[in-house]
Amino acid sequence: MTDINIEERLNEIRRREGFFKSISLSETDASETDGSIIGMIHLGNHDLQLQYPSTYEETAMKDKKTSAYVEKKAEERKKELHAEDENESDGKDKKATSLVLEENDDKDKKATSLVLEDILYHEIGHRGFPIISGCPIDIEHKERDFTDPINQVLQTDEDTVAYVSNMITDVIDNINCRQKTDLSGMFLHFDNEGRKVKKYTLVYDSFVRLQLSLFGGKDEISLLDRYSTKRKEVRKAVSNIMKRAGLSMGKEEQNLEYLMNPENWQNFSKIYAEEVKSLLEKEQPKESLFGSGGKGSQGRKKQGRGQGKQQGKGKQGQDKEDKDGAGNGMPKDGFSEELKDPTNRRRFVLQRYLAGKNAPSYMDSFESLQYLYEALAARIPVETDSLTKSHDFPIVTLRHRPFENTDDITRITPKIILDGIKPALSVAELKYSIPLGVKAGVTNYPDFQMVLLDTSESTRHSTKCSGLCSYNCMGKVVNPSAAAEQQWGDKSKYHYELLAWYGIRNYLTGQGLLRSISTSLVNFSSQTRTARNLEEATKLAFTPQFGNTMIDVEKVKSMFPPSARQKVIFSLSDGEVQGWENIQEEYIKMARQNMYFHIQFGPDSVMSNALRKAGLPVYNIDTGDQLTRLAVNLTRKTYEGYARK
Repeated sequence: MTDINIEERLNEIRRREGFFKSISLSETDASETDGSIIGMIHLGNHDLQLQYPSTYEETAMKDKKTSAYVEKKAEERKKELHAEDENESDGKDKKATSLVLEENDDKDKKATSLVLEDILYHEIGHRGFPIISGCPIDIEHKERDFTDPINQVLQTDEDTVAYVSNMITDVIDNINCRQKTDLSGMFLHFDNEGRKVKKYTLVYDSFVRLQLSLFGGKDEISLLDRYSTKRKEVRKAVSNIMKRAGLSMGKEEQNLEYLMNPENWQNFSKIYAEEVKSLLEKEQPKESLFGSGGKGSQGRKKQGRGQGKQQGKGKQGQDKEDKDGAGNGMPKDGFSEELKDPTNRRRFVLQRYLAGKNAPSYMDSFESLQYLYEALAARIPVETDSLTKSHDFPIVTLRHRPFENTDDITRITPKIILDGIKPALSVAELKYSIPLGVKAGVTNYPDFQMVLLDTSESTRHSTKCSGLCSYNCMGKVVNPSAAAEQQWGDKSKYHYELLAWYGIRNYLTGQGLLRSISTSLVNFSSQTRTARNLEEATKLAFTPQFGNTMIDVEKVKSMFPPSARQKVIFSLSDGEVQGWENIQEEYIKMARQNMYFHIQFGPDSVMSNALRKAGLPVYNIDTGDQLTRLAVNLTRKTYEGYARK
C-alpha cells in the first residue's frame, strides 16, 4: 500500500528541482527487491519508480545502532525543513510544506522516508539540478569519461564495468548532492546492505570507506564500521585513490571542486579502476548500489537464456520489465539502457572513427566493425523507390446490377441486391477508384548472395594503386585489434567492398526484406569459405583471407545450390581469377539461371570478358565510391524489377 504522506514529500522535491515528470511509489514484498529500497528510471515517460519493502522499516528499527541513527537524522532533517519553511516567501507553499512536516509526520516510516528522499536527490543529481551540474550528466559523458576508460583498465565483462562505472559516478554524484541533503538515507542503504552480507565484499568496502573519508561524519562511521573488512588492501586502495586524485579528508569543498570538474573524470575513472582491480579479482561484489545502480554480479539472480533482455510493449510489458529488472538486480538508471541502445553504440563508434581514434574498448572488434560499416554505409546515396505495384482500389461503386456468368469474377462487389425476388451477387457499372501501391509479399522475394571472388593481397591496396604498391597506401587501419595479416585500411579496396556489402544490407533492411530472405556470402581466396546466414556472413566478411584466388567447379556449385527460386547474385573481382578456364562453362550456366551481375574493379579480366560475351551484366569501376553506389543501386533495380513482374 502506498503511503500518501511520503509521496507528497517526494513530489514536492520533484517539483522544486524541476526533474522527472512523475514518481511512482509502491510498497512491495521484500523478496522482490531483496530487502532493499530501489529506484528504476523509465526514459520513455521520464518516470522514477521507487519500491520499498514492507518489512524495511521494521528490519531497520530492530537494530539499536540503526534506530538511534534514524531518530537523530530524522529529527535533524525535520528541523532543517522547518527552517527552510520559515524562509519560504510563498504562503501557499509554506502551508503545504508545514502540513507535510507536522500533521502528516510519517512517524512509522522515518527510515524509509530518509532513504526514499535521498534516492530522489541522488537520481536527479546524476543528470543535474536546476543551477547545479550533475554527474555524469548524459550518456556521452558516461560512455567517454567512465565506461571506456574503466574498461581499458579492467578488461572484463561489460556488466562488471557498468557496476564499477556506477560506483564512480555515485561517488561524484553523492558529494555533489551534499549541497541538497545530508545523505543520511544513502548511509542507511549502506547499513542495510551490510546487515544482509554481515561483512562487505572488498570492492564495496572500499566504495563505502572512500565516501566516509570524503564526507562521512562520526555518526556514519559508527553506523557502518561494523561491516568493514578492515583489510589492509582495502585501506590501501582508498588511500591511493585519494592521494593520486589529490583528495583530502575534511576538505569537502576542495574535493567537490575536483570531482565535479568533467575534465578530471577520465583520469579519476582510471585511478579508481586501477586501485580496485585487484580487489575485484579476489572477490566479486554482491551488494546493491544506491538507487537504480543495480547489484554486483554475485548478487544478481541467475537468468535463463534470453531472460531480462526482451522488453515488453505497453503497460503490461513495462510492468514485467520492471519486475525483472528489480528482481535480477540489473541497473535501471537510464544510462545503462542508453549505453546498450544500438543507435548510441553506432554513434560512439562513428564519432571515434571520424576523430581518428580507436573503437570503444568495451566492444569487441566484431561488434564495433558492424556498427562502423552500418553507419558509413548509411551515407551511400540510393535512388529510392518502393517495391510496390500500383493497383486500382475502388472506393465508391454505383449502378449495381446482378452478376452474370459472362462477367469477370473480379468485378463482384460486397453489395447484395435482389434479382427479382432472390438475393444475388452484384457488379457495379460505374466505380470511382484510387491508385494503391501494393507491396509483394516479402516471402516471394529472391534471396541475396554476394560473391567476393577476390580477397587477395591486392584488395588491401588503395583503389588508386596498380601493380606493386606500398601497404601504406591502404590508409588508416580500420581493425587495429586484428592480426597484422588480417588488417585493412580505409582507402583499401576491401574497405569499399565492405561498404558495398553493408550498403546493400541497409537497402534490404529499409525495404523490410533483410530478415525475410536468405543472405549469404562466398569468399574465394586461398580457401573457399561460405556463410549461409546473415550473422555468419557478417563474421566471414570481417575475416578476409588476403591470399591467392583459387577456384574450382565444386566450389562454384556451392555458390549456386539447386533451387526452384532465383537468387540475386552479385560478384566482385579486382583482377584475374585463377583456374577460370576450368569453371567458365559451369559458372556461366549457373549465373544465367539467376539474377546475376558482376562488377570488375579496374581493367577487364579474362573472366569479365567471358561474362560480357555470354550476355551477362558486367560493370567496370575505378574508385571505391563508384563501387558502393553501383552495387547498391544495381541491387535496388534488380529487386524493383522483380517486384513489377
